[in-house]
Amino acid sequence: YQQMLEIETSKERECRVRINVSNAFKADHKMEDAKLYLEPCLDETSIPLPVQVAVIKSYSDLEKNLGNYDERLFYIKKAVSLQEQQNQYRDLTSYLFLAEAYYDKQEYFKSDSVIQQVGYRELQRVQPFTQFHILFLKAKLLHKANKFDETLVELDKALKILERLPETPLEIDVYTLQAQIYSELGDYKKAYE
Repeated sequence: YQQMLEIETSKERECRVRINVSNAFKADHKMEDAKLYLEPCLDETSIPLPVQVAVIKSYSDLEKNLGNYDERLFYIKKAVSLQEQQNQYRDLTSYLFLAEAYYDKQEYFKSDSVIQQVGYRELQRVQPFTQFHILFLKAKLLHKANKFDETLVELDKALKILERLPETPLEIDVYTLQAQIYSELGDYKKAYE
């Protein structure tokens, strides 16, 4: 990748390579190095909007991994804002990341208002993994609002999506939340199952 960066003349392609290099550093748990590789593209406006959003989204995710939740929120809000200003491109994972950032900061109303912007038709057009995360976040928000029946419906939808994916530890999260809800409802038998 370093050789590709040295010969790259297109800013768009350079930024795409930088995202790949950053992801490689992230996989090696070298978050600060990953951020450094993205920084030259962070405020680049000459590249297409989807690439701008991808750079900012990646940077935001690195801030999350470093525990910098305010910075994470700042950058993901920027990615969503860019999309809303241009009104020609909508990346649902940006909205998911924004809703998750608010959730992690315990700003549940803001998280819910962002996730509610994702329509059913849009949800059907994203990757199953993203669908799962959106549904699971909806379930967690409904649980916080003590809407247990609705939470269980969303968790069932999330489990159906997981059935189509390779085995993942995410099932544990779903079953744990289901058990917690059944326990709160006093149905200890179902909670144990």
